[in-house]
Amino acid sequence: MPDFQWQGITVSAWIFRIARNHVIDYYRKNSKRKKDKSLSDVANYVESKAPNVEIELQADEEEAALYIAIQELNEDEQYLVYYKFFESLSNKEISKLTGLTETNIGTKLHRIRKKLSNIINKNNDTR
Repeated sequence: MPDFQWQGITVSAWIFRIARNHVIDYYRKNSKRKKDKSLSDVANYVESKAPNVEIELQADEEEAALYIAIQELNEDEQYLVYYKFFESLSNKEISKLTGLTETNIGTKLHRIRKKLSNIINKNNDTR
């Protein structure tokens, strides 16, 4: 700190810059030089790691269909779906929030799953 000369930046920015430079130095010093790869090897590697666009599109369509189906549920059913699958609450925790029994919640969620499946199948048939 005695050698510090203010140059228009804060002390915290100065310390952060020092830490950043140490990290860069560490990785430069400890990185092992890998053998040169051909362009085709790199292309094959990238291709193997690239996500399959068709699979991602299908997953997006399925997710959209599920959200549309959830909108067709009544408000109480939507809350149960939200608590169970978006908040990852147990039936016991949902029971405390809703005043329903754990068994009743399990039954309702089972019926809701069937209802969602029917809604999604119906919507797919109309396409």
